[in-house]
Amino acid sequence: MSDEDFQANVNSVVASFLEKNKNLGEESSKYWHVILNKTYQFERLQKIASHVKELNKSQVLRFFDKYVAANAECRHKLCVQVVAKQHEEDVATQEEEEKTSDVVRIKNPADFKRSMPLFAMPPKAEVQMVDFGIKMV
Repeated sequence: MSDEDFQANVNSVVASFLEKNKNLGEESSKYWHVILNKTYQFERLQKIASHVKELNKSQVLRFFDKYVAANAECRHKLCVQVVAKQHEEDVATQEEEEKTSDVVRIKNPADFKRSMPLFAMPPKAEVQMVDFGIKMV
């Protein structure tokens, strides 16, 4: 890939992160997602876009060689299985039979993301509401 093609791809990714909301519902949904996760990072996509702008081709190739390539030194595989409640017992029985120690069952995805060392979600921020005694009509 030429440097011009790489830069065109970077610009495309940055543009997708900075894309304006198409309607009010999309915008409010984005903000409510941030509020419900209790991260309160409303500028997250802008921050990611600024980091992507700073990447160069050699950094991306080094990352690929270290983490993604088939013979990469730090490569790990991830297998995600979503199980319906009605089949939860079958999976638990199967896990007990296999006794694999490297299986991680995630019960709360937000807490799991907060525990990740690489680009983790920030810790929960406690927000206290103040009652000003104003009644909305």
